[in-house]
Amino acid sequence: MNKVSQPNEIIEVTISSFDSLGRGVGYLSDGTVVVVNGAKVGETVKAKVKFKTIIQGRRVIVCDKA
Repeated sequence: MNKVSQPNEIIEVTISSFDSLGRGVGYLSDGTVVVVNGAKVGETVKAKVKFKTIIQGRRVIVCDKA
């Protein structure tokens, strides 16, 4: 995964869609999925990493808006 994907790191991502729970979803340049609590589609947000995981073979970083 990205070296900037450690807990409490701040990343910037553009939200392009939302998930089934209404959280904003964007993508890093390497294809990693970024889920951001409280983000809206079309926003470019700074997000604080909570944790990272792999879901259905895809790398996922879960964040809160910073």
